[in-house]
Amino acid sequence: MKNEAIAASGIYYYDEENITDSRLGFRTAVAGPESYEQNDLKGCQLTWGMGYDDPCVNELGSVATRQDRCIAFPNAYQHRVSPFELVDKSKPGHRKIVALFLVDPAVRRPSTTTVPPQQADWRASGISANPVLKSAFSKLSPEIIDHIDSMAEGTMKREEAEAYRLELMDERTAFVSKNDEHFFMAPFSLCEH
Repeated sequence: MKNEAIAASGIYYYDEENITDSRLGFRTAVAGPESYEQNDLKGCQLTWGMGYDDPCVNELGSVATRQDRCIAFPNAYQHRVSPFELVDKSKPGHRKIVALFLVDPAVRRPSTTTVPPQQADWRASGISANPVLKSAFSKLSPEIIDHIDSMAEGTMKREEAEAYRLELMDERTAFVSKNDEHFFMAPFSLCEH
């Protein structure tokens, strides 16, 4: 993806209530075996667990997701959350997580090192925390402050950030779909060529 170089991910499940058990499953794409006898379906199944036209995927297993558990994994693994639902459908329920991404330090990417805070309200609170700026801004009318805010580059309001988030989610969904098609759906073929 355009601005990603994620090497590993971590998910901390810090709270849950009234939901059924769920698991986080992992798989990775593999190259098809190279040395086998043509049409040796049984041998390939026994040796590599792959049959004719099976996807070249290694299912790695899954781990239970539960409160106070942290699961970390390399980004070479594709992960999937198994479905879960409310235990008691007459009551609300939730699962709360914090997702952390370890970025490859060898690949330069935009980060908080080079990009200032983008939330407009953070800038406003920063002005309030600085006595000199606070004094200067207190002499301006709200209309002028709004005009200054509208001209400040590199900031966005919450609505803009949420729209950008949706765009990012669409980009990620398209990437996962294309990644599945190219790496996880490649068929294992028993032909020699």
